[in-house]
Amino acid sequence: MMSFAFAFTQLCFVTFLVSYLKLSLGRSLALAAGILAGAQVISTAARIAWGIVADRWVDPAVLLGGIGLAMGASCLGLALLPTSAGDTAIVLAAVACAATVMGWNGVYFAELARLSKPGEFAAMAGASQFFTFSGSMAGPIVFAESIRHGASYAGAYAALALLPAAAGVMTLRQRGRRDHAGAAQAEGRDGR
Repeated sequence: MMSFAFAFTQLCFVTFLVSYLKLSLGRSLALAAGILAGAQVISTAARIAWGIVADRWVDPAVLLGGIGLAMGASCLGLALLPTSAGDTAIVLAAVACAATVMGWNGVYFAELARLSKPGEFAAMAGASQFFTFSGSMAGPIVFAESIRHGASYAGAYAALALLPAAAGVMTLRQRGRRDHAGAAQAEGRDGR
């Protein structure tokens, strides 16, 4: 479900960023497209950086939960930009979104591989991709329908922020339960 929420958010960000910047924030198409292109570059660097963080300092499951919370905060920050926002503020908001909303994939698949039993990664990845691609397909449709029915782009991005934040919280809670269960098991073995 986390990959559904993250992919849903990622495709909404990528699909509607230029429209939001042009139609709601009054930026030129050239600037809006340039910001989207820059977001693609930032996301590539972020995927590498998140991988380094997961390899060296932060448990990947915890990192994914934190990225989910950061996705929510980034989408909300994008939504809260006033029309008077300077180009620098807009670029910074887009960079934050790019680093989180578009940067989660590598850590996700590495964690999926780690959790898979030997010889079962392909099946796990395939099953996971069903949910991931469902989110990728559903996200833009839901976002577009909300706009069609009168929501503003800012309102749609603000509502969108709830989904990855909720997925992040659920991921962190699940990780906490796993840690608690592992500690209880270890305590039971030590007490024998």
